[in-house]
Amino acid sequence: MWETLQALLRLLTAWAHGRYNVVPWRTLVFAVAGVLYFVDPLDLIPDHIPFLGYLDDAGVLALVLRAIRKDIDRFLAWERASY
Repeated sequence: MWETLQALLRLLTAWAHGRYNVVPWRTLVFAVAGVLYFVDPLDLIPDHIPFLGYLDDAGVLALVLRAIRKDIDRFLAWERASY
């Protein structure tokens, strides 16, 4: 999952810099929402609660990554072909 999360962050960076612009809006919304949920300490289960605080973050990220997996795979293929 860590590698997929890193790929997601690279995808968002490449999109923001205009290098990769074939990202569906649905994927962008899911990706940005997932990252924001992860970094925001005020979410469903606050991050200061040991273990549970990060468990919900990981769960949301897992759902987001599963929902946009095909677009991440396309980005990874583009990235391999570009470098």
